[in-house]
Amino acid sequence: MSDPYDEYLAMKWQYMDDVREEQEYKKTEAVKLLLKVAIDHMSNEELKEVVDEVRVLIEYINRKSTR
Repeated sequence: MSDPYDEYLAMKWQYMDDVREEQEYKKTEAVKLLLKVAIDHMSNEELKEVVDEVRVLIEYINRKSTR
């Protein structure tokens, strides 16, 4: 029989992982939606600026997540 506290910790960490994954999914979906809106309403030059900014953000996120 396993220790109830160990079970609690396992459940807690699983919950935290699930929440983090859900938040990442929602952020990704929000970015996709914003990009769709941008494509519909911006000029090519403005879109190039947005894409450059998104690239910088992705690089930052990737660096942060590999630490």
